[in-house]
Amino acid sequence: MKKQLLTDIELRAQWSQNRSRTYYVEEGVMLTPAAQDFVREHEITLCYVAGCGDPDPADGTCAAPMAAPSPLYNGNPSVWNREKAPPKPAPAIPTAPLYNGNPTVWFRGGGGSLPTATDYAGNPPVWDRERIRKAAAPWRSEPAAETVPPAPAPAEDCGCGGMTATPIPQSGGKPRYQIAGTGQALDYKPEEMTHLRGSLLVPKTHPRIAFRGKLDSLIARFLEVQLLAREKGESLVVSDLEDLLACTRAILSAEVKDQPLDAVRMLGMSEAEIRDVSHHIKREYGISHPIPHHQMGRLCVALNSLRTQVRETELAAAAAFSENGTFTRTDLIQGLNRLSSAVYIIFCRKLAGWYERRERA
Repeated sequence: MKKQLLTDIELRAQWSQNRSRTYYVEEGVMLTPAAQDFVREHEITLCYVAGCGDPDPADGTCAAPMAAPSPLYNGNPSVWNREKAPPKPAPAIPTAPLYNGNPTVWFRGGGGSLPTATDYAGNPPVWDRERIRKAAAPWRSEPAAETVPPAPAPAEDCGCGGMTATPIPQSGGKPRYQIAGTGQALDYKPEEMTHLRGSLLVPKTHPRIAFRGKLDSLIARFLEVQLLAREKGESLVVSDLEDLLACTRAILSAEVKDQPLDAVRMLGMSEAEIRDVSHHIKREYGISHPIPHHQMGRLCVALNSLRTQVRETELAAAAAFSENGTFTRTDLIQGLNRLSSAVYIIFCRKLAGWYERRERA
């Protein structure tokens, strides 16, 4: 019988099937150099088995071909004997623990019966999760609906920085509004209207709304001048402006709540004293009534600008509360008049060096 030659190609084909480190060959089979390298590289053991019996005298072939034991193949017969090997058994569906929420790829396409809920361990695959949940998924429960607390009644849009206001009455779960002047009832607030007080609506062009806007801008301007004074190290000016800012906010609160303005003190003086001092600047601070000029410096120019803005707010108050020549909220108008006088006093104190002398004292 001729010696057979085993090449590395046959070895690779066998090894790629099951990565076995044992290869069975007939006795007398020789390996090519490439096959020998492959055996060494992959640490393969060659096992030589007996071939056939005595050759047939007629043609010289084996009377009984070699039959390797079935366990040697491990389901993957060598290339030279694959046709005689038994068919590879069909794979069985993995057991439940193998899924653990992720079935194998070969099953994911739909082969076989769908695993039970337990097989998925509470995590069905994405491809079928929705159907399984709707069909029967006792291991998953619908989340409880969140309890949303009822929304509070909308607060009055007074432009006063979150000040407490009159709550809006409800009817059938909906706010009830009323247009001032006509008494018309509404279940919604039109965009072109705003709250005057509580559920009472007026157009945004109403004089009282314009007055509130002026007060809002005035408060913002107070803060700007305070910031400038602090940056220049004028702590006493900052303190005096804070006193006037509190009075401005009190005026806004009294207007929104439709309440009388309490008597206020500014710069440690009553309203009558503020009026008297603002009219006698030379007597109090030794300088004549100043004429604003840019050479006075940035802080003095800002204080003068603040004084004029208080005056504009006072005029807005007069327009908002004037009916046929009669003024209904003289307390607010007078308070703003004294506020402008107080800003003027701070302006004159700064020009006269009054704050510097107080700092040195």
